Amino acid sequence: MTVKELINKLVDKKAIYCQLAKVLSVDETARSCEVEYPQGGTDSEVRLQAKMEITEGIVLIPKVNSDVLIGYLSENVAFVISTAEIDKVIITIGNSELKIESSTITMNGGNLGGLVKVSPLVSAYNNVVTDMLAIQTLFTGIGLTFVPQTTLKTDSNFENTKVKH
Repeated sequence: MTVKELINKLVDKKAIYCQLAKVLSVDETARSCEVEYPQGGTDSEVRLQAKMEITEGIVLIPKVNSDVLIGYLSENVAFVISTAEIDKVIITIGNSELKIESSTITMNGGNLGGLVKVSPLVSAYNNVVTDMLAIQTLFTGIGLTFVPQTTLKTDSNFENTKVKH
């Protein structure tokens, strides 16, 4: 059997093709979008992921009204190959999720608030330590003992170098 014959057998002699379309709407939960084709017609269930039922993996959410390149698994199953404009990226692995949007990056729902800016935190902490040392000097001057247990810190005392912003 030749390579051409093998390929024809694998693809069942059906043509594989792609075409451009415009995004009309996006359903993040269903991991799909609705598109309109330049020659007319729409498709309301174009996949954004290999399987629409799964919630793990990397999903590029295209901007509404942007162009996308659509490929076909069959006559009735279309999927986005690439996007001209991205509204957001969602990466989900197990219980961890990362959403990247134009002005924010959210990890695991963002319920813990924003990331700490280390240098201002260290500066504020060191100001408190300096004030406590001043209080210690005042107390010592009137015969009282006050021994603070805190010391001056540097960024490396608080910084997790594996996560940067």
